[in-house]
Amino acid sequence: MPHTARIGFPYISSRAEAQLAGAHLLEILAERSGEADAAIVAAFGDPGLQPARELFDLP
Repeated sequence: MPHTARIGFPYISSRAEAQLAGAHLLEILAERSGEADAAIVAAFGDPGLQPARELFDLP
């Protein structure tokens, strides 16, 4: 089931915005833990991708 972030930035243009986007990604993955077979991070710079790989067993 697809899911899009409820909040975010139209364009990630700073490190601070990337950090916030990454934290939100981890929040979404935690809320939906066990519901998905995979996750696609489609944002500039893939914010939160490395921490998500450490925390969740998803391709």
